[in-house]
Amino acid sequence: MSADSFFATGHPARTAGTTLAEVAAVAAGCELCKLAGGRTQVVFGVGRPDADLLFVGEGPGEQEDLKGEPFVGRAGQLLTQLIEGIGLTRDDVYIANVVKCRPPGNRDPQPEEIEACAPWLDRQLELIEPHVIVTLGNFATKLLLETKDGITKLRGREFPFSRAGVDATLLPTFHPSAVLRSGGKALAEARADFVRVKRALARTERGTARSG
Repeated sequence: MSADSFFATGHPARTAGTTLAEVAAVAAGCELCKLAGGRTQVVFGVGRPDADLLFVGEGPGEQEDLKGEPFVGRAGQLLTQLIEGIGLTRDDVYIANVVKCRPPGNRDPQPEEIEACAPWLDRQLELIEPHVIVTLGNFATKLLLETKDGITKLRGREFPFSRAGVDATLLPTFHPSAVLRSGGKALAEARADFVRVKRALARTERGTARSG
C-alpha cells in the first residue's frame, strides 16, 4: 500500500473520526484481516495525542493483547527505561504498532495483515503530527521507509519522512525484544540511538520556537 493510498480507499480508518479516541473506538471492531479472529482486543496505541515523538513497533504480544496497551511486557519495560534515559516518560510520547492485533504465537505479521492495518497507523500519524518517529525493528522500519533493507543496516541514521500528510525525521533502532535477546552490544547501540533521538527532538523544538 502506498503512503497515502488510504485517502482514496474505503478503509474505515478514513472516516473513523477526528480524534485518536474516536478512531480507536472504530478500530476496536476492525475485522479486515484474519488476526481479528484470535485477539482478545485491539491494541490501538497509548500516549500523548499531540506527542512530538512517536514510537512504532511491530505488533502486540500476549501481555499487550490482554492489557490492551502496547509494550507492557519485558520489552516494554526496556523501552520505558530507554525513554526515561533521554529525560522523557511514556506520558510524553505516543507508542503504536504496525499491526493492532496479536499475531498467533507472536509470529511475524504477514504482508496482507500489514496492508490491512496500515491505514490505522496512517490516521495516527495524521492526528498526532509527530516531529520525530522512531521505528522499533524491521517491520516498522520497512513499512515507514518503504525499504527492503534490514534494521542492522539502517539503525544509527536519520531519514527524512513524509507520509499521511506528515513531514518528520525518522530514526530506526532495534526492537526492544531483539535487544533483550542479544544483550550488551545491542543495548549499547540502542542507547546510542536514543541519544540521537534526543538530539533530533532538540532540533525540532528549536525550529518550532523560531517559527513561532
